[in-house]
Amino acid sequence: MKHRFYLVLCFCMALGILAHAQKVTMNFQQVKLETVFQEITKQTGLTVAYSRPTVDPGKVVSVNAHDEELAGVLQRLFVGTDVTFEIGKQKIFLNKRAKEKSTGQVRRVSGSIVDSNGEPIIGASIVVTGTTNGTISDLDGKYTLDNVPENATLDVSYIGYTTQSLKATDKALARIILKEDTKVLDEVVVVGYGVAKKSDFTGSLNTMNGDNIVSSHKQSATAALQGTIPGVDIIRNGNNPGSGFNIMIRGQNTIASGGTGSMSDINPPLYIVDGIMLSSIDDIAPDDIERIDVLKDASSTAIYGSRGANGVVIVTTKKGSQGEGKSYVEYNGFVSLTQAMHLPDMMNGQQWADYKVDRYKGEHWTEYLHGEPDPTYQQVLTTQQYNNLMAGKNIDWVDELLGVAFSQNHSLRAYGNSKDMVYSFGLSYTDESGVTGVDNYKRYNFSASVDRNIGKKVKIGLNMYSAYSQTISSAETVRQAYRLNGLSDMYNEDGSLRVFPDDALGNVSNPLVERENNQSELLNLHVFGNTYFQYQPFDWMTFKTTFSPDVYFQRTGSYAGKDSKNGKGQAANATAGNDWKRSLSYTWTNVLTFDKSFNDKHAINAMLGTEWVKNVSDGLNSEVKGFASDHYKFYNLAAGTNISELTSDYLQDQWMSYFVRLNYTLRGKYLFTVTGRYDGSSRLAEGHRWKFFPSAAIGWRITEEDFMKSADWVNNLKLRLSYGLSGNNSNVSPYMTSTNVNNLYYIFGGGTPTTASVISNMANRNLSWETTKEWNLGLDFGFLGGRISGSIDLYNRRTDNILMDRVMSRMNGFDSVIDNVGVVDNRGVELSLSTVNVKTKNFTWSTNLNFTTNHNEIIELSDGKQSDEANGWFVGESVGAVWTYKHVGYWGMDEIEEAAKYGLVPGSIKVLEVNGDHSSTNADKVIIGNRFPKWTGGMTNTFTYKDWSLSAFIYTRQGQISYSQFHWTTALNDNTNFNHMNLNYWTPETAETAEWHRAGITTPGETDAIMWQETSFWKVGYITLGYDLPKKVRDRLRLNKCHIYLSCQNPFVFTDYKGWDPEAADKATDTSYFMTRSFVLGLNLSF
Repeated sequence: MKHRFYLVLCFCMALGILAHAQKVTMNFQQVKLETVFQEITKQTGLTVAYSRPTVDPGKVVSVNAHDEELAGVLQRLFVGTDVTFEIGKQKIFLNKRAKEKSTGQVRRVSGSIVDSNGEPIIGASIVVTGTTNGTISDLDGKYTLDNVPENATLDVSYIGYTTQSLKATDKALARIILKEDTKVLDEVVVVGYGVAKKSDFTGSLNTMNGDNIVSSHKQSATAALQGTIPGVDIIRNGNNPGSGFNIMIRGQNTIASGGTGSMSDINPPLYIVDGIMLSSIDDIAPDDIERIDVLKDASSTAIYGSRGANGVVIVTTKKGSQGEGKSYVEYNGFVSLTQAMHLPDMMNGQQWADYKVDRYKGEHWTEYLHGEPDPTYQQVLTTQQYNNLMAGKNIDWVDELLGVAFSQNHSLRAYGNSKDMVYSFGLSYTDESGVTGVDNYKRYNFSASVDRNIGKKVKIGLNMYSAYSQTISSAETVRQAYRLNGLSDMYNEDGSLRVFPDDALGNVSNPLVERENNQSELLNLHVFGNTYFQYQPFDWMTFKTTFSPDVYFQRTGSYAGKDSKNGKGQAANATAGNDWKRSLSYTWTNVLTFDKSFNDKHAINAMLGTEWVKNVSDGLNSEVKGFASDHYKFYNLAAGTNISELTSDYLQDQWMSYFVRLNYTLRGKYLFTVTGRYDGSSRLAEGHRWKFFPSAAIGWRITEEDFMKSADWVNNLKLRLSYGLSGNNSNVSPYMTSTNVNNLYYIFGGGTPTTASVISNMANRNLSWETTKEWNLGLDFGFLGGRISGSIDLYNRRTDNILMDRVMSRMNGFDSVIDNVGVVDNRGVELSLSTVNVKTKNFTWSTNLNFTTNHNEIIELSDGKQSDEANGWFVGESVGAVWTYKHVGYWGMDEIEEAAKYGLVPGSIKVLEVNGDHSSTNADKVIIGNRFPKWTGGMTNTFTYKDWSLSAFIYTRQGQISYSQFHWTTALNDNTNFNHMNLNYWTPETAETAEWHRAGITTPGETDAIMWQETSFWKVGYITLGYDLPKKVRDRLRLNKCHIYLSCQNPFVFTDYKGWDPEAADKATDTSYFMTRSFVLGLNLSF
């Protein structure tokens, strides 16, 4: 059946060879005329006939045409010359125009050509229709054309503007106003295994071009995407140098327990970089990216089958441009100074001493019921603390640790070409330092791209990308600074740094010592690329085979010496670890593409393909304790005396896929798309490894209808409807469908440990695909000459057969087994809007805005259960719903007896009593909020005045709560001598306004009720002021581009959250830290 379909499709495509295409697409800069002729022949089948005295084939020309009538291209090629053309059935004839007899019925026309804002258009073409008699406008937009017949019509055109036809006697020729061609719908977007015109695309897609990525001045491409694309929720892993991001597209598809975490990393999208499947794009230098296309609906992602359920992020890196002789170099670089911001309010020495008094009263609250005198400082403080208080000493440990960090980023990229080859090479260097004096991230990137035409039908190419990075961090350093109180000592009497500044805190180290004696070094080497062979036997058929290897190596070395928090001053506790993992993946893809139009009514684009993927990885984890010296760190594990960990692993899996896509366009306004992919994965159980993932979409370009011609204020209106099925098995390890055996040590009767083999998991022989079905209704729009444009999408996504743990009886030997159970829905609305608010001759103000709201709901759990209280899952609620006790206040002094019924005291946390049994049980828990925001959005405003530009970006997440790890560390963790957040703690005097429970009490109550904090925020991502060097100056300096800018990154945050960062509130405090603000000076050059 497949072969019959293939033959029928080929036959239908072959019919198109009988008709010559009369539209061409090309982009050449400074090439010989004969090169243009060759391309015309290639696209139309028409050879160009001419004589050398008439036409010089070596003349250097430039031409840019996209799906343009051949006659129009020829007119522009020979404008201002005496060459005429005639398009025949098999040839194009070029002849010398006969000299016109002077009859007195010709005239000279002159004037200016401007845009709708009155700005002169340089290089606009004005040609007498049907001839090559024409000219172009000069630097001031002015033109003069002689020998124009009285009854002639003139065509005025320029790329990006709508062509006008005017009579030779029309007074409008004195000042011709060209309107922008708002049909930028013909922009090419990158889709699965190919490209498509945006006007013909029927799925849901958003694009961010390379200029916008670079202008954000971020250290990573993912950071540049944050807050800019509707439906794409991007969360920071932390604010440390080199910290990555998690991306979630259109909600949480999987039922998985996030505990107290954000759950933003549970269903990551698929990343495609130049056709290569990756797990992240953090290794890609932002300056190397040409564009990022994000596919969101199932119609768009189904072509990737089992990997597309969570969305697809397609990255296209920069390449050389076609056209002989066009070579240039780009440099982008900046330096920055970074400081900490939004620092929580911590207690100083005096405040902490007062807190200790209140804490003592809390510990002994029954002794202070009748106005007894407060305990003295000497009573509640250690001798060291008391002496420092009396001496007026106070150490702000956070301030002592922090400084101003210097960072830099430089990239250099060269582009070039010859007659048959295009190439580019890039180098970049990133050095990002942290404000603690130890954290640092360095990355080195190299990329190369070469594409070569061999004759007219064969093309080969090679793309290679490599990244080497080093991340240095010091776990615990920041947390130690926040735990130390201000009445401790930084130095010993001899002036050296004290390892443990507070005598009462033997395991809280000096952060200035900790950062030197507790460090980790993460090294990553990532090399990937592809090589391809492309054969085009006919202009409507192309075959391409691509091989894509991907090699990755990671090594993590860590060392905590004896003078560290974990070392506790003992050499026996000094610990070193050296972990590594490596992986090799390779993909072989074969694609056959057909592209043909018939009678200007029918256009067909079809694709058939196969893909094979193999992944192999292994790793080793090792940890050793007991080092007599800190000299070796993690480089010599043999110097340790106690092996505390030694494990290894090996994984391998394979994929095989067959896919097809058919696009059909009728009369340029009715669009139809069908795709299908048949995927097989070795991860799943035998008999369940193969699955077919289909999709279909239709589109209607309403503005192409006759009844819309009079509505000239509507420039674009396209309605889209799609349905698709995609899959996922990322939650399944390669060997989960088989039984695995591990070794354990047993001691019998106090004797020597004996090794035994045990089954480590229960195999599921029926494990199959998790699938996502999605409907998407979208509308693309453009009004008022492109002043207003955007899109709106409504989607309904259901994920079923979710791969999750099914609870089972322990009589089986295991608590659970992974199985296909559970159903989740995601429904939402996405809006993107671009407006040009003001546009005058010298000034422009434009705005880009996006908005997303998503409703996530559990439809079904395993075994038909309505709830899973152990994981906090409930049918009808969100996967991210927070089920816990609801905080309603604190028990007061007049409620002693009532509080005692719950085992609590005045100042304890009061929660909502649901069932009235005077105890806090699961029956009293309610849904208090959601980890996922109710809505997200972002807005960029750009102002330009002559050569100056000012841009500002702000983004937001609203209606979310997070489990605040900072509160847990500095407020809830009530260690006697830890420093604390400067909160309004409960006391009998502050009972009405208290925001935290009473210090010192042994029964604070259900603390989860106050640990979940509101973390909605507005963040200003950047404010940037730029200046473009004027063209006259650039010409003297031989520069194509020179842009200088000053930028403030993350200047402001607006939030009620009192911890470090509302975006990363749920991250552990030992490895993450505060927000930072950077001041950037940068330069973009092209020459």
